[in-house]
Amino acid sequence: MTPTLIGRWQTRVALLATIGTAISLLFAVAFGSPVFFAVLAYVALLGLAWDVPYSYLQSFRWERDWPPAFAVIAAAVEG
Repeated sequence: MTPTLIGRWQTRVALLATIGTAISLLFAVAFGSPVFFAVLAYVALLGLAWDVPYSYLQSFRWERDWPPAFAVIAAAVEG
């Protein structure tokens, strides 16, 4: 995980553009529906928007990272 907002955005976009697109393509072909690409776009936009308050809140922490319990909560929100 990169510690900067731009780094997090770059990682998220790169992974969704490569692995996310490949998996969405498999589902789109299997089910014959392009809705999976809309879901991928929704995940990308929601993730980019979520990273802004996430990074802001992390800036108040001494070690600039969440305790493990908060990381689980963040994963549940993002999932």
